[in-house]
Formats: sequence, C-alpha cells, structure tokens
Amino acid sequence: MPSHGQNSLQLLQRGQEANVLDGFGELAAFIQNPKCRRRGGGRRTYAAIRAIVAETRATLDVRVRQARDIAEEEVTAAQAIQTADGLAAAEVRCWVMGGWGIDALLGEQTRAHHDLDLLVSVSDLPSLEAWLRAAGFCRAYEWRENASARLHGVTWDTAFVEQHADGRELDLHAVRIEDGSILLATTDPWELSSRALDGVGEICGRAVACVTADAQRAMHRGYELPARHREDLFRLDRS
Repeated sequence: MPSHGQNSLQLLQRGQEANVLDGFGELAAFIQNPKCRRRGGGRRTYAAIRAIVAETRATLDVRVRQARDIAEEEVTAAQAIQTADGLAAAEVRCWVMGGWGIDALLGEQTRAHHDLDLLVSVSDLPSLEAWLRAAGFCRAYEWRENASARLHGVTWDTAFVEQHADGRELDLHAVRIEDGSILLATTDPWELSSRALDGVGEICGRAVACVTADAQRAMHRGYELPARHREDLFRLDRS
C-alpha cells in the first residue's frame, strides 16, 4: 500500500503537472500557428504563457518537496551502501550529497533520511538507467532543473527522482567532468569548484565518495531551507 507521501507525489506529478504542461503545449501550438501570428500578439502571448508555466512549475516543485519530506519511508545506512556498491559495480560514477552526504562527512548518522541524493556523471546516464530498472526503481518525478543531455543520439534527463517498489527514493542530478572542471548538466543554481567531488565520507564504517563541505553549502543556497536542512548545515559548520 503506497504511503501518503507516495500518493501525494504521484498526484502532483501525473495530475497538476500533466494538466498544466499539456494545456500549455496545446495553447503554445495554437499561438505559434502562422494564422495566429498574422493576427498579432502571438509571440508576446507565448512569452507570457511561458512565464506563467515557469512560475506554476516552481510552485509544483515546492509542493513535491513538501510531500517527500513527510514521506514515511527512509533510506537506511545499509541501503545507502547497497546503492553505492550497486552503482560502482555498474560502473556509474556517483557522489553522495544532501542529507546522507552531510552525515557521511560527519562520519555518523544524525537523522533519518527519506532519500539518497546523488550526483552522477552525465556520461554514465545510460549505465545508470540500466541499473535502476534492474534494481526495481521507476521514475517518480522530474525536477524543474531537469535539462536534456544528448549521448550517442539519445536524450537523457539530468535531474529526477527514482522510487523503488519499497518506497525508498533516489534524487539524482548529473554533472559533466571536463578538463578538471565540474559543470552542471542541469539548471541547478549551484556554483561548484573543481574540487567539489573530492569529498570522502563514511557510512556504516565504509568509505564513500561524496561532495565536499563547500559543495554542500553551495547546494543549500537559492531556496528556503526547511528546518532539517538548516540543522544539517549547523552540524556541518560545527564539525
């Protein structure tokens, strides 16, 4: 039986987002029609609608994050290690971030985590997709920061949530590693240094690759921090 958090996530994703974006697509196609443009105002209307949809999508992301924060499921330390081991075996480069990433840097679990946040290399997205399906995950949500990445003629998402049948979630964002620089493949408002992926943490007594403390602070800017995120940063700064 899905939890309240899962139902909320599915409702928001499949209902509100689909209605808003599908309706926008139909209206955009209409006003981009040459006949509409000849009547004037088509492009201005199109720009105005895009602004409205962007604002609506931002609100939707906030509501999804709120729904996920009250989800009853959690990713245990053993599951976090199992995921890291599985991705390593699939040759997917990843770095732990978010709540588990901070606890990894601290070397201890300080609270329950409803998901496991990971940065992944954009070049490993095909291998990631194969591993996710084999491991029993399915797509739950795509963030507003999602941007398309083309690899070998195939388009891949770069910012999304995957949910397992048991309710645990992976929040995945992709980066490009080029000439020693870390470049976001998403539209996240993060500024990451060339050392952002140099962190090493510990979960269940096991060393894990994670983003650095400075990268964690950069990733927690640009939005209103929930109380638990403020507490995470306080523990990180105090360590």
